[in-house]
Amino acid sequence: MDFPALIAKAAEATNEVVQGIDPAQFSDATPCAEFDVKALTEHITSVTAMSVSAARKGGFTPKEFNAATFKGRYAADISNLTSAWSEPGALEGSTPFGSGERPAKFAAAITLSELVLHGWDLARATGQTMNTDADVAEATHQMMIRGAEGGREAGAYGAEVAVASDASPFDKALGLSGRDPSWTG
Repeated sequence: MDFPALIAKAAEATNEVVQGIDPAQFSDATPCAEFDVKALTEHITSVTAMSVSAARKGGFTPKEFNAATFKGRYAADISNLTSAWSEPGALEGSTPFGSGERPAKFAAAITLSELVLHGWDLARATGQTMNTDADVAEATHQMMIRGAEGGREAGAYGAEVAVASDASPFDKALGLSGRDPSWTG
């Protein structure tokens, strides 16, 4: 997979969604039952910043979420994210990510799935549409085929949601990750 290109496309689409969030929506439900819009926005903001550090093989210190400046911060972090994963060596070796040292390609894959799945969650929760590129949708579907069961075991994904056999690759990825593609708040 061409993670730098896929991450760049997913980052752009997710940033569009984040820029469209109205802080008045912060208490609204999302398809992730454990997150409201504010908590999920905080989560995706933190994951994006952590991923920049992972691509550059550095440590990560979380920043305080600021409801007044989150859109500008996220736009800057997305720009850094796209640049960081395109740098030579970003996908090589291992890197600090999450709770420990991980292969860099694993960190890139998790970054892609976080952007796509949580971007969709936020879009759905805030009445927006996420413009998911066909290559990103297919890559996410393939990653979910390989990793959804492990994600469920780790508590990252819910039980698989059945979707039609002729559903789009993106809807199939959503179903594999425990999301209902027809979710409405």
